[in-house]
Order: sequence, then structure tokens, then C-alpha cells
Amino acid sequence: MLPRVRLLHTKRKRSAGPLGRHKKLLGGQSTVISPFKQAIDKTLYIVRVITRMWTEACTKRTKTALDAGVNAMSDKQDIITKSVDILARIVGDDSVPRNIRRAADEAKTRLLDREEAEAVRAAYAISILDDISNDPNMPLHTRTLIWNVASQLEKVSME
Repeated sequence: MLPRVRLLHTKRKRSAGPLGRHKKLLGGQSTVISPFKQAIDKTLYIVRVITRMWTEACTKRTKTALDAGVNAMSDKQDIITKSVDILARIVGDDSVPRNIRRAADEAKTRLLDREEAEAVRAAYAISILDDISNDPNMPLHTRTLIWNVASQLEKVSME
């Protein structure tokens, strides 16, 4: 059984008719506000409300993104692991030319070499990826992946 909902009835405000509504002025006088002015007032109110809500939502998203970014940036090994996964996908793609697959494999091998510091490994991989990123035979989706990997590895090499 559904719960009963009590409806609150409010008294209707006195309308000014087709000309608009009355607005009380200082000193007890009143004036008629046109329907166009009413529509503009409602629109401006809606814009203010939406702007306030949007600002609050963006502030929350920015704080969340910054918190997530700080946590992600502190973990260099996570960035390197994701980069190795993307490079492995490029190496396994048959639509990518052989010389680009070889270079991606070399960059992956450099990233997996634990004898050197993370920043040095990232710098080597960036150098290799930068050399092959201008190859005219490279498919567009592969070029985008390589640029993404290089930009992520720059975060590691800068820290």
C-alpha cells in the first residue's frame, strides 16, 4: 500500500491580466511588469542558478582530479607499467610497420630494465619514441598512442 501524500495548496496570487504582474514599489505605489520583462527575469534567475551549480560542480571535480592527479603522479612505477602495456599492444599490432614495432619493443625493453633509475629509463624511452613519431608510414592511431605514452613518460622523467 502506498503512503498518502498530503498536498499543500497555496493561494493563487492575483494576476495583473494579460499585461503582466504588479510589482510593489517603495511608498506603496505599484507598477505593471510586462510578460517580456518577466521572461527575462526568469531566464536570468535560471542562468544564475545554473552558473552557481556549474561552479560548485567544477570546483568539486577539480579538487577530485587534483587529488587523483597527485596520487597518480607520485606513483612513477604505475605510469611506467601502463606505458609498457601500451607499447606491448603496439608491438603486437600487425598493421604497424616493422621498424616502428622494433622501436616500440626497444622502448619497452628500456622501460623494463631495472638496473637504471626510473627517470633515466623514461628518458631513453622518450628519445626512442620521439625518433619514430615522425615516421610517415605510421598509422594515425599508433602515432596518437606513442604521443600519449611519451607525454606520460615525461611526467616520470621530470620528477
